[in-house]
Amino acid sequence: MDNGQYLHLELSAPLLSELQIIAQQEHSTVEQLVLTAIREKISVLTHDNYIRTRAKRSNRAAFEEALANVSTQEPEEWDRI
Repeated sequence: MDNGQYLHLELSAPLLSELQIIAQQEHSTVEQLVLTAIREKISVLTHDNYIRTRAKRSNRAAFEEALANVSTQEPEEWDRI
C-alpha cells in the first residue's frame, strides 16, 4: 500500500519532453527523476545550512594555532599519496 502523498505539478511542454527523453535514456521514469532531483536539492540545502552553521562557530585564531602545529616534515615514502 502506498502511503505517499501526491503533488500535482504543471510542467511546460518543453521541460516535460526533456524529462521524458532523459528518463528513457536513464531507464527510469519522469517521476523517479523528479523525486531524485528533489532529494538531491534537499541534501544540498541541508548540508549548506550545516556548513554555514559550523562556519558561524568557527574561530580563526584556533584554526591558525592548529595549523602552526602541523609538521613541515615530508612524509615517509610508504605514507605518500
